[in-house]
Amino acid sequence: MNIQRQIALVVAGFFGFNSAFAQVNFSEPVTLNELFQAADSKNRMLNIYRYEEKIAQHNIENEKKKQLPSLDAALNFSYNGNGLITDRDFSNLQNVHIPGFGNNFSLEAKQLVYAGGAVKTGIENAKINSQIAALNVKEEQQNIRFLLAGNYLELQKLENQKKVILKNIEQTTGLISEVSDKVKGGIALKNNVTRLELQLQSLRLKLVQIENSKKIIARDFINILQLPEGTVVKVKENPDENPENSFDTWKAGATENAASLKSKELEISSALNTEKIIKSERLPQVYLFANNYLNGPVTIEIPAINKNFNYWYAGVGISYDLASLYKNGSRETMARLNVEKQQELQHIEHEKVARNIEIAFIKYEEALEIYKNHLKSVELAEQNYTIINNRYLNSLVLITEMLDADNAKLAARLDAENAKINILYHYYQLRRISGTL
Repeated sequence: MNIQRQIALVVAGFFGFNSAFAQVNFSEPVTLNELFQAADSKNRMLNIYRYEEKIAQHNIENEKKKQLPSLDAALNFSYNGNGLITDRDFSNLQNVHIPGFGNNFSLEAKQLVYAGGAVKTGIENAKINSQIAALNVKEEQQNIRFLLAGNYLELQKLENQKKVILKNIEQTTGLISEVSDKVKGGIALKNNVTRLELQLQSLRLKLVQIENSKKIIARDFINILQLPEGTVVKVKENPDENPENSFDTWKAGATENAASLKSKELEISSALNTEKIIKSERLPQVYLFANNYLNGPVTIEIPAINKNFNYWYAGVGISYDLASLYKNGSRETMARLNVEKQQELQHIEHEKVARNIEIAFIKYEEALEIYKNHLKSVELAEQNYTIINNRYLNSLVLITEMLDADNAKLAARLDAENAKINILYHYYQLRRISGTL
């Protein structure tokens, strides 16, 4: 791939990410999928894992280049001093003239033909590392999405609580006004007003706590999605996702899609390849070579010949590291132990994922039962409110009883809505564990 094409792809990817991000309008309520879309392009940790994936992909090219021939060239210029000739007993000293200017040019080409499969296995290992890096991106993406889902659902709970508390504040304020009038008329005691004012203060404090919790979640969204300061994420109504898949379906999905399980399989393959590379060091290396030399002057003759002398040769070479016969034994043993360790880690990861799926599915079914129970509570609370309200209209009960019944109805609805949100939370947890979020 040429440089212009690489730059074009980077620019296209940059504008693609930003256009996808621009489609999310945070001035309006957003869906959870829109938050996922924004996180995929803007989360910094996810981008770090993408850089690691790109580095691993480039390493494949580096390993492939080891198949190419090596080519070495050298060019030297020198100043040559005159030589001396003596007898063996260093007598009869004579000066020998050597031309002052010297030059040397050499060109050597070498092509590895056979190395026991070390180069091919190195390329396979680089590809495996690239796949592992891609799975790490997916794993981090799943973690970030689950974090977003948790915050999103928590924000929905807080919004539900806020609605109930605002309704209670409205009712309590009205009741304080009504009881105050009765106190003035001598019908009610003043401590009734005091009790209601304490309740009102408690409700207002809860409202402050809810707003502070929303600010904390807003800060999390800003950090995760790299949003502008002051951005407030507004949630939509509960997403209509409530499939009741069987435990076997979730377990099979995790076996097929969980990034951690796929990574363990690849790590075993990488360990096996490392073992092959170490064993290949016991095998000879076969290579082709060709050399060309151009030297001047020719100094192997006396007197020296002031000419250039060019010669070349080519052939086949075999090299063998004899030390590998007694040095590689422990390294091969370590490589074999590493393979066995990776296999054990794979079994542990399978058990871990299966256990997490089972726990999450139990919690998911429990959340379904809790939701059904709260729906029944809503039904009973509404029936009770209807009875009390009719009695209040007929002046058979005090307004406090009617308000208590109304509050019970609101609380039951709140519990039901929160129970429905809890179902979604455990559903998203199942999807994260199974690698499908």
